[in-house]
Amino acid sequence: MRSITKLSLFIFFLCLFGICSHAAEFSIQKGTDGKPDLIAMTGEIFKGDEIRFRAISAASDAAIVSLDSPGGDLYPALTIGKLIHAMGYYTNVRKGAECNSSCALIWLAGQYKYLAKDSAIGFHEIIDCAPTKDAVRKMQRAYALVGAYLQSLGIREGAIYLMLDFSEKPVNWLTWSNARLFGISLVRAESLEPSN
Repeated sequence: MRSITKLSLFIFFLCLFGICSHAAEFSIQKGTDGKPDLIAMTGEIFKGDEIRFRAISAASDAAIVSLDSPGGDLYPALTIGKLIHAMGYYTNVRKGAECNSSCALIWLAGQYKYLAKDSAIGFHEIIDCAPTKDAVRKMQRAYALVGAYLQSLGIREGAIYLMLDFSEKPVNWLTWSNARLFGISLVRAESLEPSN
């Protein structure tokens, strides 16, 4: 019993200092010759990742945030997205990467949204891994926050409805062909030039 307690404390302190293996990983490559910095985020998003993102991006006036994540905790993701939007950063899902769930919400915050042809961006239902008796109320609040967040990014109400309508399929995939339906202007990651 004592060894389990010691192990739990050890894991707690690893998580406290951002060393958990399950937390998202961040790295930064400083831009040269006037080019923006490249901030990479990979892995699942957990509470505390918004603090780590704020710290790593603090010295970047201009940046492209490259995302490769299956998603994760909604609230840190919304905070990261708000920071990206406020700073006017660009977002990118590079070739072969995926950006689903709360990661897709972060990607939407970019001033320009880069997307490689063979990358994947998916929106799916908010899942409460630890349902309680007030789970319905929590889910309603979460969807209200997501709706308000998307509106703050300038996404049209009809597009928000399409993104969050999971009545026919569990995941709404964003592709080059349906981006206009969602009211989203994409940029080809291969060219890094805004599209018309």
